[in-house]
Amino acid sequence: MRERFARPEAGRENRLLLCALAAAILSYALLFGIYRPSEVDDVWTASYAWNLTHNDSTADTVFGVPSNIRYFGHIHARLAGFVADICGWNKAVFHLFNLACMLGAAMAWGFTARKLSADGRFALLCVLLCLLLEPFIGGAYKSRSDALAFLLVAGGVCAAAHGRFFSAALLCSLGVEVHAIAVTGYFQTAAFLLRRTDSPRRLLPALAGCLGGVLAGFCLYRFIHPEPLREILLYLAEQKNAIDSFNALTAHYFTRAYFRFIPELLFWLGGAFLYFYYNKRFFDRQDSVLCLFYMTILASILVSRANFHYVIFYYPPLILFACLGYRKSRIYIPALSAIMIYALVLTIFLFKMNFHIDHSSFDKNVANIPLTDGKKAVLGPTNAWYSLRTRHFYASFEALKKGEGEIPEKIYYIKSIYTEQLPACAKIMQPAGSPFSFNLQEVQAFEVDLTNCRTPRAARASSP
Repeated sequence: MRERFARPEAGRENRLLLCALAAAILSYALLFGIYRPSEVDDVWTASYAWNLTHNDSTADTVFGVPSNIRYFGHIHARLAGFVADICGWNKAVFHLFNLACMLGAAMAWGFTARKLSADGRFALLCVLLCLLLEPFIGGAYKSRSDALAFLLVAGGVCAAAHGRFFSAALLCSLGVEVHAIAVTGYFQTAAFLLRRTDSPRRLLPALAGCLGGVLAGFCLYRFIHPEPLREILLYLAEQKNAIDSFNALTAHYFTRAYFRFIPELLFWLGGAFLYFYYNKRFFDRQDSVLCLFYMTILASILVSRANFHYVIFYYPPLILFACLGYRKSRIYIPALSAIMIYALVLTIFLFKMNFHIDHSSFDKNVANIPLTDGKKAVLGPTNAWYSLRTRHFYASFEALKKGEGEIPEKIYYIKSIYTEQLPACAKIMQPAGSPFSFNLQEVQAFEVDLTNCRTPRAARASSP
């Protein structure tokens, strides 16, 4: 049975819907390619995809840290790598891939909201409101695997809302392989099981479907990751011991610059208050929207990872719940208009800061640097990896030492505000090519002598 709610004046809601659609198109058009001038996660993810698809390796060769795709993320790396092999290994391709994932997830959540509210126009408005918020723009315009995991979770929750529990559990399980944060999908799927608890005849088939989907997903996971199960469980135990004191939501609101996301917190808390106020109840297992809200809050508490990127997995149920609360009040249109204006102001602010960024020109300039000695390693800003991915490229001095086995005598160094500084023992020699500009800052390549940084044993071994 669908939940039915009072409808506001159709004309005002239609106008708000059109404004939300225009604002969403404008926001994504303005911020494409300039959302972040230098995002570490972009190259982190892209280099993993390159190493897995071209070298069949899960090692991190750029940053020199333990790989986080040994046990997770192969589906994303293979898919994104396949697309990049066709369309090109550059930041724009990965961002378009993630944008497609975010739009697909938005469609799935739209169908879920339509099922729960019995109102397609309202469901579309909720989806557009989510897309306007910066966490979703960030999900689209970063190369992280979160976007694909979010798509699979959104598809799983949509399947659960329509009573297809095998598909729901399978999609969420595939999402877990892409990124472990997708376990939130299991919590949200469970919300649709609660309304079946009054009838064993309805509950048992649904539970059987969930179990079958989880088992099928586990088999696919083991096919992709044949490592000893004990090794995987040990890795998960280590991750469990690293649980943070904050979670994704609190990190998003209270650790970001200028506390700029507090209005989002006030928005959904205000809507939740109105939902409880008008419904006069705090729990009803037949109210799938309420159960979804509670299971999402529970997931945010139990999945204690203080990474603000993960808020996209919690926001759709919270925004849906809040919008339904506002919809019962007289401030429905003003409240949604206010949060839309707030989101648009943030977008314009980001555009004003970054509109001069040109990644395509940067890639061409880096590719034209005369790094004539193909055997020399390159230490440079993360964005340079796209043009230099076939060389020994490193984003940190520690990664260079690990990747080369020892400190080499000479390297190329691409100096910029986004490049790690050289140690004091390094000696900058002649420039390599002409300087150019990125983000209004000069970029210049140099040849660098690291002889004084080498250990006495390494120095003696390389001397004639």
